[in-house]
Parts: sequence; structure tokens; C-alpha cells
Amino acid sequence: MRSVSITAISAAEINADLNTAIATSAPSVLLIGNQAVASLPDSNPQRTAQAFRAQAAVTGWITGLSVYTDTGSTATSLVAGIYSDNNGHLPVDG
Repeated sequence: MRSVSITAISAAEINADLNTAIATSAPSVLLIGNQAVASLPDSNPQRTAQAFRAQAAVTGWITGLSVYTDTGSTATSLVAGIYSDNNGHLPVDG
């Protein structure tokens, strides 16, 4: 036989738990692009980059980036990123 310990809490403790606020986070905000998945595939030759111009609607931190590929894709890798524009040129560090 195994010994099991059961601890009971009072009605006051249950009531206090029910009335204790919990922290919530704000829903994520879409900063750039859209959430629509295109109905037609887009393709590029191997080792060819493609860029899309977009401007953030609001200021914020980007914490994720989603990229969708067609089910028929034979690509073995994909590189995606977001960069800023410096009058048509990539920014220079330093």
C-alpha cells in the first residue's frame, strides 16, 4: 500500500484564489506584412534572393518571422530576414 497525503484548503483560501488577479500579456501586434497566405505559389531560381518592400505600421519589437513554402518545394534551406533601408542601401554598421 502507498501512503497519500491530502491537504484541504479552506473556503476563505478558495475565495481568495478566485479573486486574485493574474498577469496577462497583450495580444501580439502585426508590425509588418500581412497574415494572408497567398493562393498562388511564387518561385525564384535557386540562389536568387527576393525582397519585398514594407513599412511598419507601428513601432515595436519583432519577436517572430513566419515564412510559408509550397508543399511541392524541393528547397533544402531558406534564409529569411528583416533589414532596414538607408536610402536604398543596406545600413552600414559603425
